[in-house]
Amino acid sequence: MRLHGRVTDFEDRPLDNAVVRMLGRDFRRDVATAVTDEHGMYGVEIEGGTYLAVWICKDYKEKALEYWAWHVPVYDDLELNARVDGLEVYGLNAFWPRHASVLMVYFRPMSLKRFQAWEAVKHGEPGLIDISPDLGPEDIEVSIDGEPAPLLSVNKVREQTPPDYMDAYLVHVQADGILATDAYRKIGVAVVDRETQEKGEASVFWRYTLYEG
Repeated sequence: MRLHGRVTDFEDRPLDNAVVRMLGRDFRRDVATAVTDEHGMYGVEIEGGTYLAVWICKDYKEKALEYWAWHVPVYDDLELNARVDGLEVYGLNAFWPRHASVLMVYFRPMSLKRFQAWEAVKHGEPGLIDISPDLGPEDIEVSIDGEPAPLLSVNKVREQTPPDYMDAYLVHVQADGILATDAYRKIGVAVVDRETQEKGEASVFWRYTLYEG
């Protein structure tokens, strides 16, 4: 099977020499890697299966944070495009809350500029890891298979990372037809930090199962 795609910034400018890593179940081992060409294009041959994550970035922690795709099903050739900037949308997941046409989408946004500022003043005392933007509905876009999914509510979550804690978000979205098929659906989240002007996106592949239903 072939995983391929294009990596750009949020102005659609191609990013050359961006690194693409496909991670195995242990979250440490790279199953495959690739580097984008001058057009931002990449491609890699891999065995068919569902992979834990794909990590994509250029100039990591210097100019940008990463794009993540989670639970990536590669049973045919798969195109996976990514936009990279200073905002990371980490830990993206989705679940069906037993209401016919909605999904709950969870993620942890991290700003490179906020991280650099926090790291410069931290003193090792437990407390808030203050690297998350304060997001409202106007700052978040959710899509399902490329189509916009209307937001119903946005909830800030205090997530413990002992001994510290940080902010994450749980977003309730309209998802008409989400249970109509057992096929994987690509859930995308794009976020903007209005204060720092950083942007980020991520995706997770979700499907309805009898266990979840």
